[in-house]
Amino acid sequence: MLQIMLNISGKGSASIMTNIKGGMDVKAFSSLHRHGQNNCSSHSCSHICVPLPDDKSVCLCPDGLKAVQEEGQVSCKCPDGSDSLGNGTCAEQQNGSCMPHQYTCGNGICIPETWVCDGNNDCGDHSDEADHKCLKLQCRDTEFMCQDGSKCVPEKWKCDFDKDCPDGSDENCTHSTCAPDQFRCHNGQCISNKWQCDLEEDCTDGSDELNCTGNPDAKCKPNEFQCENR
Repeated sequence: MLQIMLNISGKGSASIMTNIKGGMDVKAFSSLHRHGQNNCSSHSCSHICVPLPDDKSVCLCPDGLKAVQEEGQVSCKCPDGSDSLGNGTCAEQQNGSCMPHQYTCGNGICIPETWVCDGNNDCGDHSDEADHKCLKLQCRDTEFMCQDGSKCVPEKWKCDFDKDCPDGSDENCTHSTCAPDQFRCHNGQCISNKWQCDLEEDCTDGSDELNCTGNPDAKCKPNEFQCENR
């Protein structure tokens, strides 16, 4: 579940999205530390709004759903125009089969083909993760097969400092040397020296915030709590 806090105390939190499967890298920003707005501040997207330059934005939909304009709002629908089920999948088509780019689960629901043999029980009956299907997994030209043969991940996820394969084989990479004004993370990632020990994990493995010493002159306000690491 993804929630938004309406104030800093956490009271009055509101759920903005539920039944999220395979959520990745959700980063939250406090209104107390960020100013201004973009076109998504008043967007009419049912699921995802991505801001663009020149005060523009675009509405996106999760895998397997398509964007449909209706009543001044962009909604994410199943390929046949119906609403998706609560878990983000689409019901079986009336003709008894799913769309060409979809996989028909054993229980009849339709999921994107890219969800098959991804290590997640997207069908709900495990038919998309059955051994007889996944033991002979074949990846597309645009995908990378994990060394243990358990999963296909997009080629662009390889060597991105984030382990997407269960065995971590997509991160068995040789990384270039960092520049003099950069800090080398334990996983080989390069970040600005200024980002080390800034109270925010910029390395995906968090190594830029290890072994940091606090500022002895730092003093918090009477209504604030001073963390032990600062």
